[in-house]
Amino acid sequence: MKTNPFDEDFDWFDFLAQEIEEISLDKLTEAEFKAGEWVACACGQLCKDLPRFNDKSPRDNELANLGVAFSRWMEKLLCSYEQYQKDGNLLLRKKEKAEFSKIKKFIIEILKDIEKRTNLLLSQQ
Repeated sequence: MKTNPFDEDFDWFDFLAQEIEEISLDKLTEAEFKAGEWVACACGQLCKDLPRFNDKSPRDNELANLGVAFSRWMEKLLCSYEQYQKDGNLLLRKKEKAEFSKIKKFIIEILKDIEKRTNLLLSQQ
């Protein structure tokens, strides 16, 4: 039985480096689910040594808000992917692929902000 609830094997940066054609619906759905869980999301992985509430959310408000934003943008990424898969029109698929890439870039910036905030908080402990 796994005693460490943090999913340290999932690399968010590697996952988000993939192109839309390289990602399966199952993998993206799994990632979107992880993004909604405090111990498996990017925030949970990066700040596991920081104080938390009982629901495993970080006690730091700014970090918690970044975690919520991360989760919401992962939901948008999944929706964008589903739209890409649904569209038969090549022009619309091209537009959805560009949207997917734009959302991924935004999520990566959130990840970087989570890292910065975590490093700052850890340096203050």
